Amino acid sequence: MTESNNQRQNITTVPWSTGPLAELMTQLSDLVRLLDADQYNAVPQTTKCGAIGGHVRHVLDHLVAWLGGVEHGTVNYDDRQRDTSIEHDPTAALHAIKHHTARLAEISDEQLANPVTVLTSMTSCGSLVSLPSSHARELAFIFSHTIHHNAIIGTIARALAVDLPANFGTAPSTIAYRNQNGCAR
Repeated sequence: MTESNNQRQNITTVPWSTGPLAELMTQLSDLVRLLDADQYNAVPQTTKCGAIGGHVRHVLDHLVAWLGGVEHGTVNYDDRQRDTSIEHDPTAALHAIKHHTARLAEISDEQLANPVTVLTSMTSCGSLVSLPSSHARELAFIFSHTIHHNAIIGTIARALAVDLPANFGTAPSTIAYRNQNGCAR
């Protein structure tokens, strides 16, 4: 009989916190501050990943949807506004990141434990599926989703010859693995 992954990893749990997501948003803000409007809107032919601004808007759309769900009990990640000033104007993006990061600090542990209904499109016909979840689980999703898009943003930034902050767009588990094995990024 083999040990489960949980047993091998010696898992300990910590209380839920919005702090790690706030840290990711600060990293994103730090990167956006490095960019001028042309870089923020550039679509490098070498990446075909879109513009940094589109990814920033997308990350914030998901965060805003979840924050609304904390208030109202339902999250719909597909109900997003596209082509907004956040997508095209780095100053607007910085204001939005700051505002929504401050909102994160207001969320209590009790709120994170609450159930939430997630509405999502599973097909392109527009029908929504209703799924039960918790705010803590959705926080984990938003965290992972933000890392994923930060990694794409990092690819675009590198194509634009922008110096990235250390570990930008890298999952904590990857950083821990590299540190464990003596590998530095």
